[in-house]
Amino acid sequence: MDYLVELARRPDLLEAIKHKSLDSSDPAKSLLGVAFLATEYPNAWIVEVVHQFYAHPELASQVWVNLRYCATFRPQLAKYEVDKDLRVE
Repeated sequence: MDYLVELARRPDLLEAIKHKSLDSSDPAKSLLGVAFLATEYPNAWIVEVVHQFYAHPELASQVWVNLRYCATFRPQLAKYEVDKDLRVE
């Protein structure tokens, strides 16, 4: 199991890369330069992302953190918080 491949396959990956915390990152800029691959050639996009993740592990780390602020995670967080409140009472 390759965790970087799993990370590269996340649906909100492009949103996490576009997050403002990565604006000045050269690896993030290079990925944004080939962002069209995400829609036109998804497998090539994953290969590019995994390559950048292995070449720059700090990019993978920051993307993992940024995923917390993306659209897919928000409903999961809301559900967790609501369920937590229901368990306490």
